[in-house]
Amino acid sequence: MPIADPPNDFPPVEASVRHLPGGEELCVRIRAALQSPINNEWTQPYWYQIGCALIYCMGFPEEEFHVIRVSEPFDVRWPLSFACWYWTSSGFPAPQEIFSCVLKAAARCLLRSEQISAHTRFHLITTRSTNQPRAAA
Repeated sequence: MPIADPPNDFPPVEASVRHLPGGEELCVRIRAALQSPINNEWTQPYWYQIGCALIYCMGFPEEEFHVIRVSEPFDVRWPLSFACWYWTSSGFPAPQEIFSCVLKAAARCLLRSEQISAHTRFHLITTRSTNQPRAAA
C-alpha cells in the first residue's frame, strides 16, 4: 500500500477544484497548509485536514470548516464547492446519498457558524452597551 503524501497528492485534485466557485483561494490555502502544516497561523492544521479530506475523499470536514469560519475571513463557497467536488470525485457506488450527506454537513457548518456569529454579535453589543457610561437624564 502506498504511503500517503498530501503535498504530492494534491496537484491532480487542485487541477479539478480550481475551476469551482472560490476554488482558487481554497486551493491556495490548502496548498500552503500541506507544505507547512505548522507555522504562525494557528488555523493551518485545520486547512491541512481539509486538504487531506479533499485529497483522500475522507468525508466532509465539518468541524475544520467551522473553526475557520469563525476564526478568519471565510468564503461561504468553500464548503459548498468542497461538497460538489466530493460528490463528483468520491467514486462511491451511491454518489447521490453521499452527496446528500456531504451537502447537509456543509449546510450545517454554515448555519451553525451564522448562529455563533449572531450570538457573538449580540454579546458584543450587550457588553458594549453595559460598559459605556450612562448618559445624564
